[in-house]
Amino acid sequence: MTAFIGWIDSNVGGTPIKVGKAGVVMGANMDAFAISWTKKTTDVDGSLYFLTTINADALIHSLKLNCDSISGLSSASIGLFNVDPSLPFDGGPSQTLSAYYAGCSVSGLPNSTPVDAGAIFMALTDISGGSAEGSERDALANLVVQTVTTLGATTAGFLNYGKKIWELLGFSDPKYANAKYAIGMKMATAGSASGNLCLRGAYVEG
Repeated sequence: MTAFIGWIDSNVGGTPIKVGKAGVVMGANMDAFAISWTKKTTDVDGSLYFLTTINADALIHSLKLNCDSISGLSSASIGLFNVDPSLPFDGGPSQTLSAYYAGCSVSGLPNSTPVDAGAIFMALTDISGGSAEGSERDALANLVVQTVTTLGATTAGFLNYGKKIWELLGFSDPKYANAKYAIGMKMATAGSASGNLCLRGAYVEG
């Protein structure tokens, strides 16, 4: 079988699903999204779900994952992807990983330290046991082990929670705040079971 690579909801193509304003923080709007989908038995190792888009000037406030118990789903990552806008948003097994995203590594940029952007939020995590309502998994947990150098200053640990997307990616110039990225989940070890998942996030822009 071939891995599924693409958007799990065609509505998210190009525009995040915003489920309401969570409030105002320092004059900036806080937006929220909730994406739910089903991992199918045919979604095998290497499958990649693009869930929503986010601007590079956003600061993520929270990212929570709920899911059913899905036997065999022992290695999943959540991160940022640079999706080719010319490709269809409905995805499907005919696409290859290399065709759907590029530039996830920022290796070689001035004043930057390479980070694994595809797993910058959650890395190679066993979620087969599920995460029930009220016991959400913190999908930002991997930020505390990332080392990112931006504008000549190297940070790691809890300091990364205060960085915007473009800073987390190691870019040395805020002009990259004009970019858009996709938040996606990649399954390195998917197993053959099916189950439902939901990713909920809140972030500040501007």
